[in-house]
Amino acid sequence: MKSIKYYFFQIFIILVYFLASFIIFSSIYNIQEKNYLFDFFPFNCKIAPVGSGSMEPYIKTSDVCIIKKISQKEFKKLKVSQSENIKDGDIIVFKAPHNPFDNPKEPIIHRVVFKNTQKGYVNTQGDNNKEIYHFDKEIYYQNVVGKNIFHFNRYTFFSLISILHFLILNHTKILIKLKRKKNFLYYKILIFLNSIFNFVFFSYIIRTYIQIINYIPCSQKIISKLRFYADSVIIILSYLYFYVATYLKIKKNKIKKN
Repeated sequence: MKSIKYYFFQIFIILVYFLASFIIFSSIYNIQEKNYLFDFFPFNCKIAPVGSGSMEPYIKTSDVCIIKKISQKEFKKLKVSQSENIKDGDIIVFKAPHNPFDNPKEPIIHRVVFKNTQKGYVNTQGDNNKEIYHFDKEIYYQNVVGKNIFHFNRYTFFSLISILHFLILNHTKILIKLKRKKNFLYYKILIFLNSIFNFVFFSYIIRTYIQIINYIPCSQKIISKLRFYADSVIIILSYLYFYVATYLKIKKNKIKKN
């Protein structure tokens, strides 16, 4: 009879790997486009960092938003804020036809304040903005990337990634032991996924760390100069980590066998 510990471990693996898969899939999409892998959760979600303080204090510049794709039917049902003082409307991410910011392709995260169901458009406004700008007006469905369903601090996101990376890295030994005792193919696949997640999350940790440093005023000039090399450094360090970790695992298994 299988122990409670065994079933608990199986549930734990499913939860950890599901959360890891969600973070990976929701981050590989380009936030500037409407492309999604599948039309169901969690594959219809994206992770978007907030680039301005227009939604403060509700959404801060250091926050990360989870954006969900919405259908045309859901677009028509978007909630509108009751008044200027009661800001309870849905928050959407959209591409403005005439974006005045530095990066014209960068999507905008604002709250819905008006809806015209007949003509099929909405008007938005940032919580921290005193007026509705011209690029906030007449936002049609084809320009909407998605709706904000949740947001959290960038440092919380970094902590979550670090914890997941630790959990995935920590139970590698247990998977190797179970692979020898139980279903070989099942645990072989899990070990393969484990190695991929270790590689990806290490990249995430470095990238997020660079983004956090970027918010320190004195470091912005240095980071902007090195931005061209940032992705290359992340990839190289991730590959080095991946190969060293794999080598040490293989070497440790050989020593145990001998």
